[in-house]
Amino acid sequence: MNFFRISLATLLLAAFSLSAKAAELKVVTTFLPVHCWTAAVASGQAQVENLMEGTVGPHEFQLAPSHLRKLNGADLIVCIGLELEPWLETMIEKGSLKKGVQVLNLGETLDKKLLISSEEGEEASEAAHEGEDSHDSDAEDHDHAHEHGLYDPHIWLDPVLAQECVKLITARLEQMAPEKAPAFRKNAEQYNQKLSQLDNVLKESLKEVQQKPFYTQHDAFSYFNKRYGLKCVGVLQKVPDSDVSPRHLSALLKKIKEEGVVAIFLPSKSADRLAERLAQDGKIKIGRLETLETLDEGPLNADAYERMMKGNLKALLESLK
Repeated sequence: MNFFRISLATLLLAAFSLSAKAAELKVVTTFLPVHCWTAAVASGQAQVENLMEGTVGPHEFQLAPSHLRKLNGADLIVCIGLELEPWLETMIEKGSLKKGVQVLNLGETLDKKLLISSEEGEEASEAAHEGEDSHDSDAEDHDHAHEHGLYDPHIWLDPVLAQECVKLITARLEQMAPEKAPAFRKNAEQYNQKLSQLDNVLKESLKEVQQKPFYTQHDAFSYFNKRYGLKCVGVLQKVPDSDVSPRHLSALLKKIKEEGVVAIFLPSKSADRLAERLAQDGKIKIGRLETLETLDEGPLNADAYERMMKGNLKALLESLK
């Protein structure tokens, strides 16, 4: 009799455990920064899985059937939006996303006053290409491939906007699982304290290099530069790793010397013949800045965002001092 009661209790406990596990929220995030923020808020309270793996970022991502199954198995999808993940918008428009799957589009939910318009973000790029030869049609095609919507989508490179995104994620998770709201809120408060500390470190550390002009390979850093008052005077996006005429190279070198550019920043795993030539001829440094679209090294967890942002800080200080 006692054995029967113990067995029944064990079975009931197991059934309750399985039921609780089945009821746990399943969240899919699109790429690294969104995953870090969501994993921090949901820690211990929901399953969070990232869609893009390895060296694949939003610009290279191609939706496959396995991705579709993962997305349709989620209760919530968290994305940046602002036309950075157009395949997700297409899925919603075509009805490919299962009914009942919620989507939190962070960029579209943020106050638009916090965003930088695409036109404003492109000003530095255009300034960098004054006098560019008209023959660079391949470069122009490449640039069009990376066009976004009305707003620059690279909001994740601003830790202050990251905190706003964490608040949005928290509010949605609380809405979907009210019984876990206190835990979500506590996790979010602790994580946003870390992001606030990160912001303070960046603000104080970068003061000494605010007047040092530099170029970047990509136009991804408008929010970061605006937040910390950095002097990015141009980008090389229109002509990455492509043949450049001597005339254009000469014009760029002249511009770099006139503006006192001290460094050109590339992603760590990227090579750019133009940047290397400019750095050599202009006697300036090549530094490495991560766009945080893919993982540099180590595990993909909530700390990856802070670790990589601090890595960018170190790279900036080393090349601009």
